[in-house]
Amino acid sequence: MISRSAGLIVGLTVCLGLGLAVQRLPLSDNSADQPLRVRVSQEVMDALLVSKVAPKYPAEAKAKGVRGKIVLRVIVNQEGAVSHVEVVSGHPLLIPAAIEAVRQWKYKPFLVKQRPVEVETTVEVAFALRPEVETRLWIKRPILA
Repeated sequence: MISRSAGLIVGLTVCLGLGLAVQRLPLSDNSADQPLRVRVSQEVMDALLVSKVAPKYPAEAKAKGVRGKIVLRVIVNQEGAVSHVEVVSGHPLLIPAAIEAVRQWKYKPFLVKQRPVEVETTVEVAFALRPEVETRLWIKRPILA
């Protein structure tokens, strides 16, 4: 038997078929008040996205032709706001812009048993350079009768 006063961390991870994992936070004397944190796939969280701010392409990265994907580990709080962002991978010139944008994203609260919970998920932010639109001059020719 584990005593709550011992301050032990008990982790219970249950994998569900929808890309979810439920994990109990550390136990303490008031553990009944502590929320659950669930691990949710990016696809599930995309469906809950209410507001998505696009990143601004950094001028230096654009000038150097840098493109790619930034992968971030994100914690979304019970209200649906991004509360923590951690870099998993990506080009250093693109990372600050990705973090700045993702911190502004808003989600619908994720519910477990009718109760909002914290969510851990992965977010991918893609940076792609668009080729300049080619301008074509059309020469009008007189119509001969």
